[in-house]
Amino acid sequence: MDLRWKRTVRLTMVLSLLVQIAVACGGPSGTTTGPSYRSGGTLTMRLNGDWTSSSGAPWDIGSFPSTNAQFISQLFYDRLVAVGPKNTVAPYLAKSWTITPATIVFTLRKDAVCQDGTPITPTVVAKSLHRFTDPGTKSSQAARLLTAGPFTITPDDAAATVTFTTAIPSNELIWGFTNPQTGIICPAGISNPTTMKSKPAGSGPYTLETNNQGDSLTAALRPDWSWGPQGVTSKTAGLPAKVTFKLVASETTAANLLTTGGVDMALITSNDVVRLLADPSLSHKDAHSFYAFPLVVNQAAGHPGADPVLREALFQAIDPKGYNQGANGGRGILSSSFLTPDANCYDASTKPLAPTYNVDKAKATLTAGGYSVGSGGITKDGKPVNLMVVGRTDFNQGPDYLISQLNNLGFKTDGSRPTLDNVPYGQAFQAGNWDITVEFIPTATPEPGVNITFFTGEPPPKGTNFARMLDSKITGEVQAALQAPLADRCKQWATVQEDLLKNHDLLPTAAPLSTWFGKKVDFQPATTFIEPYTLRVLS
Repeated sequence: MDLRWKRTVRLTMVLSLLVQIAVACGGPSGTTTGPSYRSGGTLTMRLNGDWTSSSGAPWDIGSFPSTNAQFISQLFYDRLVAVGPKNTVAPYLAKSWTITPATIVFTLRKDAVCQDGTPITPTVVAKSLHRFTDPGTKSSQAARLLTAGPFTITPDDAAATVTFTTAIPSNELIWGFTNPQTGIICPAGISNPTTMKSKPAGSGPYTLETNNQGDSLTAALRPDWSWGPQGVTSKTAGLPAKVTFKLVASETTAANLLTTGGVDMALITSNDVVRLLADPSLSHKDAHSFYAFPLVVNQAAGHPGADPVLREALFQAIDPKGYNQGANGGRGILSSSFLTPDANCYDASTKPLAPTYNVDKAKATLTAGGYSVGSGGITKDGKPVNLMVVGRTDFNQGPDYLISQLNNLGFKTDGSRPTLDNVPYGQAFQAGNWDITVEFIPTATPEPGVNITFFTGEPPPKGTNFARMLDSKITGEVQAALQAPLADRCKQWATVQEDLLKNHDLLPTAAPLSTWFGKKVDFQPATTFIEPYTLRVLS
């Protein structure tokens, strides 16, 4: 969504959610009555792994919780804005806002309250954002979502406004506030953060009822929650009275539970999708990330990937179509850029720049670059060059495909870990204990820069460039794109997309289709997340 400078964005709700759903269900006007919802129902959702955070406090959402913890946190924490229909930004705690290149002035609604009854005032919001943007609290994700700052955050309780200003202008700043990690933490959590190890401190639609770490979690709907996006309240028909999350690591087990009613909803990425699609008792909806999960090579000192010749050869030896088949059953969205073709500012000029898959050419590239390719492995200057591949279990056979291709090229891949669960994968990835991986970036927003600091800019501990892609030219180009006038930004992003390929910094693979299945439930998926206020239990 292109935002014009000095423009007041006024988003009003002109259709109720029920009308939207009725239209989405199809049928000529006057012939469709829409779905029938059941009030007071319980919904059981499958999670593929545990929920935790880098600090061990899953409900301290500023401390970079895992993907699953971020997913669950949406039940407990409200945000200033949300992702709305057709990839727009929708009001939430903020009913409106004004935007300039480096400043957003949020005007808050006045009826939202924390779980303990404390009103959500501009001062409450400002203190939460102060904590999130303060490096001293280890909430360094602010640099990824809201620029590196520094920031000025000014509340005005009388005017019901919060003014957020960054020293680094960004034409995508508003999108950062749609992320679960920018959820507003209430004063109880701000004053005593240790309590968030066991209890959320938000104003969201649900309260935590049970939390059996590593097994299941149950949340109960707040009867007083009346400030949801798109007019949703606790009285909205079909909104679940309780939501239970159940940890089911195995995709096949989760698929079986869907068919038998052991779970009501699940995200399935394995080949089990095929048989579930044929089950008439299940509904399904697809979504995908706007990033074509890039294959990245650790460029940090001491890692083989610091050599651009080696990276060029690796990218020639890996076929994105082959990886897509192994990881996604061939159902992923292929792209020649790190952006998918339907993302904002996608550059079609990247197509001729994408590496051509050719293992023999890859071997020739290595040889020309001073590498020796033999039966005993690959060496340079008489020293063996070995590579470690790490992957996630939900990448299915994708990491195994990478290992196979590297072995075919002549590399030894001893010590590779292709099937890590999402939490240990995240820990290994952030620590840099790998040479090659495909980066997991399930962004639900179409903007090119929302998660780009995962593979550009400063690496840890200063930044969030966990991919260790140490290309200062790209870093400068990204900043130019984020600060460009709106009319020029896509031209700037085209330069970024093309140079990433020219410099052999990454290889786009495919954005997995997130296929969500449900039994007697309606929902609106957004990649690996589902906003809780879109859930509906069917009669």
